[in-house]
Amino acid sequence: MLVNGIDDAKNNLAEACFKSNIHGFFLTFGLLFEIIDFERFGKYEYVNRLIDSLVQNAIASWKVTREVLQHDSPEGNLPEEIENNYSAKLEAQYGKGTQVISSYAWRTLKESSVLLDSLINNAPLKSDLILLIGPLLREQLATIRHRGAFSAVYPTYVSCCLKCRKIPELRFLGKQWLDKDLELVTEKSDFITRRSAGIPYLITGNLTAHPELIGKTFNTLEAVTHIVADPAQTI
Repeated sequence: MLVNGIDDAKNNLAEACFKSNIHGFFLTFGLLFEIIDFERFGKYEYVNRLIDSLVQNAIASWKVTREVLQHDSPEGNLPEEIENNYSAKLEAQYGKGTQVISSYAWRTLKESSVLLDSLINNAPLKSDLILLIGPLLREQLATIRHRGAFSAVYPTYVSCCLKCRKIPELRFLGKQWLDKDLELVTEKSDFITRRSAGIPYLITGNLTAHPELIGKTFNTLEAVTHIVADPAQTI
């Protein structure tokens, strides 16, 4: 049913908002993985297949909803193609399209992120899944505009960074990700706007797992404050 709901959203997101809500499935699986005894059941192949499938479904749900959550004005207008699919009849029955669709996208992001957090902290995740989850969370934090979405994704990103630190072959990711984030701030300091609101979450999430990098990060950010902004590139 989760897969079918995602397929419905791919075909028509406006109709999926009231016909095929998927956030409840993510919520249910997240709660289940909080209580499953993985020492007992983690050895079964069907459990590993389920985990693989849920991670893939979380990624698929993001691809379906990201256009809404990345929109410059998520509390107002929606992308034209999505809004046009929400007919006057639907609006009369279920409410304003912008609110219904934004709520669907936000709840899907929130519950899928909670599920991933539960998997990271409880399930015996393989490194290849972490390598899928990490970039997903980083893209979400770097691109979402929905104000409440940061608080939903950030704890999961912290868990992911802490998990990477514990896995020897993934330990390098902390510094690599942090270097990319600091490079973004350094090279594009003139363009830091509301669209860049996720950058602090990316940096602090990583530093939570790698406190030894705080000194270097502070020095880099302090240097940025002394960069004279180009008047032609400021608002």
